[in-house]
Amino acid sequence: MLLWLAFNADENGYYERTISDLARELKIQRRCVQRSLDQLLYYKEVKYNQHRSNRSGRLLRRFEILLRPEAVAKAA
Repeated sequence: MLLWLAFNADENGYYERTISDLARELKIQRRCVQRSLDQLLYYKEVKYNQHRSNRSGRLLRRFEILLRPEAVAKAA
């Protein structure tokens, strides 16, 4: 899930989708998406805020990928 979010994020590290969109894109059930996101939130790998779309009224989540300094230092 984290790799999917990171790969599809914009240049600022944001990715905006609904849970249903993510489930459809990843070809998994909504509940699996929610469990994965819960784990990413627990370990502080991502954070998100929710808002309603002006066009469709759907509940969108805007995910922000959080890079911890120690993780970036190991990758360099």
